[in-house]
Amino acid sequence: MRSGVGDSPMHVLLLVRSLERGGGERQVVELARGLGRSGVRTTVMVMYAGGALERELDEEPEVTLVSLEKRGRWDVVGFLARFVSAVRRLNADVVYGFMPVANELALVAGRVGKARVVWGLRSSFMDFAQYDWLHGTMFRLGRVLSSRPELIIANSEAGRAHHVAAGYDGQHMVVIPNGIDTARWRPDPGARAMMRQRWGAGKGEVVAGLVGRVDAMKDHATFLAAILACRVPGLRAVCIGGGDPGAVEALRGTVEQQGLAGIVTVTGPVDDMPAAYNGLDLLVSSSLGEGFSNVIAEAMSCGVPCVVTDVGDSAVIVGSFGEVVPPRQPDAMARAIERLVSRLGAPLSLACRARIVSDFGLDRMVQRTREHMEALM
Repeated sequence: MRSGVGDSPMHVLLLVRSLERGGGERQVVELARGLGRSGVRTTVMVMYAGGALERELDEEPEVTLVSLEKRGRWDVVGFLARFVSAVRRLNADVVYGFMPVANELALVAGRVGKARVVWGLRSSFMDFAQYDWLHGTMFRLGRVLSSRPELIIANSEAGRAHHVAAGYDGQHMVVIPNGIDTARWRPDPGARAMMRQRWGAGKGEVVAGLVGRVDAMKDHATFLAAILACRVPGLRAVCIGGGDPGAVEALRGTVEQQGLAGIVTVTGPVDDMPAAYNGLDLLVSSSLGEGFSNVIAEAMSCGVPCVVTDVGDSAVIVGSFGEVVPPRQPDAMARAIERLVSRLGAPLSLACRARIVSDFGLDRMVQRTREHMEALM
């Protein structure tokens, strides 16, 4: 293990469902890297193996990755036996769960391994009617159990307020915004040219992008309606992100049906996301609910200004360097896109990046998280 300044004898176990692409999963990877490089013994435990982000931890000698090889939702007894055995073997000092299910399992790990327990809350609103019964059930169970962990970390002020209003215990709840690796998410003119050529964007055309999984909470329908209503000459749009393959194909079908095939490209998941952000002139977040949106902060770190819905802490992130509109209002979003296009240029791009570097850098998130966990010891 490589040692850093102020090495700590603390062993931290980060528990997450999987390391598939996602904002919360990205933060697990970044936090594990940061803790490991600062001298904290760090283990990441995943329930489901094979996530796309796992390979990033394979290259980190300071971080151990453990998979419980869960085979499906109903693989319960065998999974719990493997989980308890692994927890006892690892003997961590702090177990930090990321999101529902992992949070509740962290309480089990704390009891089995006599460790301090930290919960992670990553959302500010979810429409449970859009999902199966498990999501709402876990939210309600979390409310009942929320007095048990020694610390709860919300990644947004909106998320903290939402959970407290819903009955979660706020006594040991703190807010630590997500951290952005600004060395990775940075302007890159070469990547910009490559991506725009791939998308067929001509010189002088404006490219607006929605980045996120194809999911009801991301509200692609409002984004497409806004593009239709927008009065920007040469406007093109890209929808970047994976999700259920059927949902991605359905989105492509919607683009065809609305006559947007020559304007909107549905890319599916993209491996080189820094290049994808650089290919955009502006990013649009049409989400119905967010906590702290990594997508917005990553785009801004690449110098890309944003139009965002007023959900979670999105308005806080963009500050005065973007446009904020109510959710589910495509006409308002179209007008905001027009206003932001009129502001595009190097000064705004530089200001967006400076905003993220100064207020939402990765080192700040890692240091604050470490300080809170060490205080538990």
